[in-house]
Amino acid sequence: MTIKLEEKDYQTINYLARNLVPPEIIAHKVGFRDESGLRKRAKRDKQLRNALDGNYDEGKIGLYVSQYQKSVDHRYTYCKVCQKIAEGEFYESCPYCDKGDDPENRGKHIHVRHRLVEADTQMLIHLGKHHLGQTEKSLLEIQGNKNHPLAFENLTEEQIDEKLAKILPFLQKEYAGKA
Repeated sequence: MTIKLEEKDYQTINYLARNLVPPEIIAHKVGFRDESGLRKRAKRDKQLRNALDGNYDEGKIGLYVSQYQKSVDHRYTYCKVCQKIAEGEFYESCPYCDKGDDPENRGKHIHVRHRLVEADTQMLIHLGKHHLGQTEKSLLEIQGNKNHPLAFENLTEEQIDEKLAKILPFLQKEYAGKA
């Protein structure tokens, strides 16, 4: 049985693929029994193939852009006069009002508020690990082992000082001047 796809079905596929909905769910949504039927149809239906592949790419790009945007600070200047928001830095006056026709008022539109939206540190760490190959070194991974972990529970102060003294050369070598 051949499933007839109408324009609204292609629009649904575009939307779902752009939002990274898995193909098996898209297949069921437009009337296929499973994903394999959708994929077979896509081989001979260029519009369906473009709707799936192109929109999955768009969705992934959007996700990367969103992750990046979340990982950086944003500075906003809000103008109480024209109600517009300027992003990028904290302006002392409204850049939109300053572009007006009246040169005498440039720089005098000081009815602004500022807002800082700080970066999401976890997202920044995630992107650094995945795109820059950054890692977190653990002293336990480097100096400890399964049979002799660096455990500090139930130790006297002297015993803790002794253990820390043993790893001090490593700390100086790895982290000197990096703080």
